[in-house]
Amino acid sequence: TFRADFESANLARVEALPGSRPEPSPDGSATIVGPGEVQLWTAPDNAGTEHETGHRTWFYFGVSGGKEGDLLAMNVMNLNRQSKLYTNDFRPVFREHPSMSEWQRVRQPAQSRNVDGGDFRIRFKHRIESSSCQEILFAFCIPFSLTENAALISRVEARLAADARMRAEVYYHREVLALSRQGRPMDLITITAREGLTEETEAEVAGCYPAVEAEPPLGEVVEQGRARKAPASRAVFWVSARVHPGETPASHMLNGLLEFLLRADDPRAAALRRLFVFKLVPMLNPDGVALGHYRTDDLGQNLNRCYIEPEAEAQPTIFAAKALLLHFAAEDRLRFYIDLHAHANKRGCFAYGNALGQDNHVENLLYTKLAAINNAHFDFAASNFSEKNMRSKDKREDSTKEGSGRVALYQATGVTHIYTVESNYNTSRIMNIIAPATGEGAGRASPPSRARDPLKFDAAAFASMGRGLVLAALDLEESNPWSRLPNTDYKNLAGVRGWALSCMRSAESFRV
Repeated sequence: TFRADFESANLARVEALPGSRPEPSPDGSATIVGPGEVQLWTAPDNAGTEHETGHRTWFYFGVSGGKEGDLLAMNVMNLNRQSKLYTNDFRPVFREHPSMSEWQRVRQPAQSRNVDGGDFRIRFKHRIESSSCQEILFAFCIPFSLTENAALISRVEARLAADARMRAEVYYHREVLALSRQGRPMDLITITAREGLTEETEAEVAGCYPAVEAEPPLGEVVEQGRARKAPASRAVFWVSARVHPGETPASHMLNGLLEFLLRADDPRAAALRRLFVFKLVPMLNPDGVALGHYRTDDLGQNLNRCYIEPEAEAQPTIFAAKALLLHFAAEDRLRFYIDLHAHANKRGCFAYGNALGQDNHVENLLYTKLAAINNAHFDFAASNFSEKNMRSKDKREDSTKEGSGRVALYQATGVTHIYTVESNYNTSRIMNIIAPATGEGAGRASPPSRARDPLKFDAAAFASMGRGLVLAALDLEESNPWSRLPNTDYKNLAGVRGWALSCMRSAESFRV
């Protein structure tokens, strides 16, 4: 039995190849197919409505009724072309319930081919592995739904509630920054050091903070109302994800960052909390995530092209996010803006920055090089800071990158450290050598690595990318108690900055 009647699912229809016969389930919510090979069609974003788009990459469905040893062969018939992704042995993921707690890639390589009319087809197989298997879930990439996000937040808050020492040191706050067009809450999480906070709360900002209860319900560790005001010297570090709902690696990167910031016994996390006020938005497009879309919201809008003049009614989550970011920038507090994404073509993890004047451009290169020093998967050479990449037109949409958060916010604020950070769904191009950490207790940091062969990404790899982004900021501020810089060829921040300057002067691709 095939079904797609749950949050974030996407499966339009199922047809059996000769030897199998599809029938509707008694309640009409699923399709029943006997053992054999099937053809599947995924639904484009907003299928069957006036807002239907051509985006057909995300699929996510469940299969039940098989037994251990049964072989399922599935052909997804109508995807957008992703030849570069599948050429590098990209495979869909699966999870057998209840025997598997983690998603894994299907065991055998997926076959793929272009077909007439612009479609793209993949074929993959799965043999049921567990005798206790009740249902197998299959997806394009490791899912992360609104419900899973709410469960993660509940676990985080329960852990804080049980740890009095952490509550004394860490300020954690959650509130609803906006409601989506369909009424789903968009959470804003604030994390900083409790030291130095006053009883004064942050200002009200027009278009933000609707009067609703947060979901999941506020726990005892979350104060009602606005977040408390931090010292003016403590800069804002903004991280957001899932403006494109099918780009699930973005969530796993943000989750890794969130987990790191709330570590009780890591001096690097404590240093970050003292330096910054972190503002995290886990789901910028909650409607698209819930509906199982790949790139758009319920109106077929690519919300990451709406930042120049977002409208409160048509793009409420983007309107609120930009309003709050401009508020922080007006207070001269916005230091970092990082919007997390996934990429199907370019391998590795990399940044898109803006084309800046020479001095600021060096800082762009410096930060992204520090990200590569702190994470094995971050590909500095794949990053792009060109004027062309600020203006380029989208392939399947009548829009340009000028409307993205990265470009529009830079144009509005002039802040240097504004980035889109992308991770490939599948693997990296090359692995970075990771030097040993230094400092007292640094043996508890992630171990050094000299591995050079690319690995297939999983949730842990994506999470490590998120950690690398904040560790890079810590090195940039020369406040990393377990820095790896002394054990690199650069020795210190000045050495990396000098390298970045020479790189900018000598390499055409990194010039302003």
